[in-house]
Amino acid sequence: MKKKSVIYVVFALVLVAGLTGCGAVSKLISSDPIKEMLLATPAGTLERMEATEVVQSTEAPLSSQLLYSDDFSDPDSGWSIINDEYGTTNYVDGTYQIIAIKESSYNWGVAGQYFSNIRIDVDVDILDNNPEVEDGFGVDCRIQDNGDGYGFRIDTSGNIAIELFYNDETTELVEWVYDDAVYTDGRTNHLTAVCNGSELTLIVNDIEVASTTDSTFASGDIALSVYSGSDDPITAAFDNLEIRSAVGFTDEVSPLQGDFALEVNNQTDFEICGLFVVPAAEEFWNVDLLADGESIAPGESRTFSDLSDSSVDIRAETCDLFTVNEAYEFDLVSTPSFTLTGPRQLLHQPFDDTDGWPIGVVDGGMISNTNGESYTLTVTEAEKLVTANSDFSGQNLILFAKASMMKAGAGDMGIYGLTCRMRPDGSGIFFAIRGDGMASIIAIKGGEMEQLTDWTSSEYINAGVEENYIEANCLGSYFTMLVNGDFVGYVEDTRYQSGKVGVAVFSPAGESTQADFDFVNVYAGE
Repeated sequence: MKKKSVIYVVFALVLVAGLTGCGAVSKLISSDPIKEMLLATPAGTLERMEATEVVQSTEAPLSSQLLYSDDFSDPDSGWSIINDEYGTTNYVDGTYQIIAIKESSYNWGVAGQYFSNIRIDVDVDILDNNPEVEDGFGVDCRIQDNGDGYGFRIDTSGNIAIELFYNDETTELVEWVYDDAVYTDGRTNHLTAVCNGSELTLIVNDIEVASTTDSTFASGDIALSVYSGSDDPITAAFDNLEIRSAVGFTDEVSPLQGDFALEVNNQTDFEICGLFVVPAAEEFWNVDLLADGESIAPGESRTFSDLSDSSVDIRAETCDLFTVNEAYEFDLVSTPSFTLTGPRQLLHQPFDDTDGWPIGVVDGGMISNTNGESYTLTVTEAEKLVTANSDFSGQNLILFAKASMMKAGAGDMGIYGLTCRMRPDGSGIFFAIRGDGMASIIAIKGGEMEQLTDWTSSEYINAGVEENYIEANCLGSYFTMLVNGDFVGYVEDTRYQSGKVGVAVFSPAGESTQADFDFVNVYAGE
């Protein structure tokens, strides 16, 4: 199966970084993006514990490719907006402002941007402090859905620390210690956190102040945090955030050769039926390491030995070929374990009912709910496109559906598929499969279709009335399509930045076209 394209990768690092078997194309280091819909505020308790390592202040090097940035001027950019017992997070005056109000607790907001090996840069100002001056604030990487991850901290007294959050406990990987790199006179502090393999580094105002190692987490969300040591509020404003690939991870370094092992920990709710671990230089995903009938259940770990290269690309997929995780240039020497985190599900529509979806007679055909099992679009008018949009809308989303044609149209040229970014005027993006087994990404405008990619064939696309699993990634201005786990194309288009999720069917002249959709799932894109 084909690997994804390198251009798309720079934008995305989709879900830790997900694909199966054969086919060629340059690869993608994804960033499956949005992730901001069902966000909670995890909180940890600050415990002063034993340190591992503190380094003398040194000037920090620059890093490489910019993956993501936010100046917080757009309140819809995706960061969580929260008001609960821990405090508030919100966009205020072109900054992201966090107020912590619960004693000995953190309040933080997440971005819905999932990465593995990165450098995070951000400016922070303290707006309000408590009389006891018991505070802490900073940036977090590899944050899990339950709030676990790594925290990089400073306080207004000039102390620094690196913390591990795991199973509702806080461990100081680097103990709180004073460092004069921290500004304590009211000036803006510039924080940098480097999460590169097992190496964790804190940089303050361009001076490296602490470094340690830990391999508990390999990927996750990013967050900004504020801690209050009392019940008096602490307020911090964050600005000018940038995410870059970590120094050294994009350098051209020849991988070591030999026998390497990788432990895969499935922390998702998915059963993993496909796992591909190949040398980073390979163009193909090649052989599935899981034999027929084998799987990795949720909560299970499995170790794979006799891997020939130290730098590998990893892909995990479900039994119905949905991409759970992908990682590229993963270093088995520094990080011999890989945790599957999976995308966060925002919508599961099995079509046992049609709540939030249109039904009935429409211009050009009919929409129905067949036996309470599938969502059916029938197009009877020649050369007619019928779209059906749900009530669910968003920007950076991953769509996944099982669909089949019941009537393939004249000459098997009927078209069906998923849509995203659908606007009130009927415009949007259409991830389309044709009855002859071809696929294309199409822009819809005013009811007319404009091909963004050529019709592409794949041995993995089922022609005619056989079912297909369709995956559509709508991330920023990049759109990527996979069918039955095989990468079939991507394109960049900046016209549609947000909109509704839906399905669509087109019928050519001659015979009607009908497609059934068994389910549509929507996940937060990273």
